[in-house]
Amino acid sequence: MQPDQIKAGSCYRTARNEVRNVIEITSDKRVIYKARNSSNAKGEAGWYQASSTSTMPMLKTFAHAVVGEVPYDWDSATSLPPAPSVPGITHGTKAQ
Repeated sequence: MQPDQIKAGSCYRTARNEVRNVIEITSDKRVIYKARNSSNAKGEAGWYQASSTSTMPMLKTFAHAVVGEVPYDWDSATSLPPAPSVPGITHGTKAQ
């Protein structure tokens, strides 16, 4: 995704189906987020949050790691993944 597509309060999925909820984008362009695995069985997913600035990625790095926006309760077992943010790119696969 492009860095300008990332917004606080939204959730994004990585190529490995981790869900990341953006809490804040700081003035120095670091992303504070909480994350969980893709399984949201019974709505009881375990969220974790980075707690130090050394583990808060820069916005550009975060944008490169995510492949699309998803709802907060997105579950890879019951929902289709979002379309790639860049048409023609199959995320999570090796280049042909």
